[in-house]
Amino acid sequence: MAELPRSLVRRRRIRPTLRGLVVALAGVAAIVVGLQAHLPEFVPFGVGAILLVALGAALVALRPPRLDVRRATQPSPAVAGRPLRVQLVIRNRARRPSPGIRWNDALPWRIAAEPRELAPLPGGPGRVAETAVEYVVTPPRRGHFPLGPLVVEYGDPFGMVRAVTAIGEAERVVVVPAVAAVGEGGPSLDQGDGLAQLTLHRATDNEDDLTTREYRPGDALRRVHWRVTARQGELMVRQEEARSDPDARLLLDTREAGYRDLEPDRFETWEPTAHSESFEWVVRMAASLAAHLDDQGFRVAIEETGSPQLPAGRGARERGLVSGAFLRALAGLRLLPGGLERAAVGDPPRGPLFALLGEPRSETVEWLISRRDRRDTGVAFLAGASEVAARRLQAAGWAVVRVGWADQNPAQAWREAEAAVRRMHERP
Repeated sequence: MAELPRSLVRRRRIRPTLRGLVVALAGVAAIVVGLQAHLPEFVPFGVGAILLVALGAALVALRPPRLDVRRATQPSPAVAGRPLRVQLVIRNRARRPSPGIRWNDALPWRIAAEPRELAPLPGGPGRVAETAVEYVVTPPRRGHFPLGPLVVEYGDPFGMVRAVTAIGEAERVVVVPAVAAVGEGGPSLDQGDGLAQLTLHRATDNEDDLTTREYRPGDALRRVHWRVTARQGELMVRQEEARSDPDARLLLDTREAGYRDLEPDRFETWEPTAHSESFEWVVRMAASLAAHLDDQGFRVAIEETGSPQLPAGRGARERGLVSGAFLRALAGLRLLPGGLERAAVGDPPRGPLFALLGEPRSETVEWLISRRDRRDTGVAFLAGASEVAARRLQAAGWAVVRVGWADQNPAQAWREAEAAVRRMHERP
């Protein structure tokens, strides 16, 4: 099938086939030879050949297929990196049968697809002729993308001319980031007996906020309060003061200045923006970590360095954050130009916090440090090579995980977070 430009200009492109080109050239040659060599019997043959090609072009131009197209996708929304099944229902609206066509759906991604054949659909008064076809495609990344229009190629009955045109309109497909299971091998989250916190917490000099309870099967031995155990004569473990609304926070750097691998979007999206592969990793990690925190019973708040784009960025900390609406919002999350937004003011809620960053600017690092209470554990995932930012965050009491975003999945980063938290707590 002839390749259309990505903009899919709304006009037919009519071109002779190899057969049509040979017949037309033969006709011209016959006329020239007939006139030059005084062989008049060649002239009608030449004229007939040219007229045959012209007739084919006229049929193609004057009798285009009149088709309607409907699409349905499964799953909806689509998930980046996973197969998407697209079903098309093609209907013939003309009274005459449609020509046999070759078709492809216009895709926004650089994915090779062989054209498919569609047999002629019958026509006639009072008849509805339609057929269902489908294909499977794997969206390479999240976003809002145009799917379609349907690109068809058809020809005349003599095989002299082929035409390519676009039918129907493009439809928006939402591709959400894939959510990875990160629960195994990472820091344990303890919120059942009190203030939400990573269980690898460092005991402070002030024990006023700690109480004890009887040891239960499954409690870590590091939580045993030996002094109280000796006094009570049975194993007792530390617990935090009870709190009924455990909170956790995700801090996302959504400014263009925080990502050095920024480049123009290579895909034809509905809203083309600057693209960063390290930011794509940040979004995948945000979806996966939010799902894990939500499963653990936390109310998750999300703060962004740019203008708020996500529901939780406006202070709505609710259970069930990782819903379809939240993932759809992540699908449209984009990097923004401009300076640091300081929308998050006042005392931050207590609880563990997780920063997802590329190569943050100094003002971003300062903002992160200001959002953390010294009693809470903070983990920063850096999808960049900023040694300065890593050292400043570590000096401020953050556990830092350096991410090789090109080949590292969120589960691996979460496992590395446990070691980073342990190292941070073991520091003198």
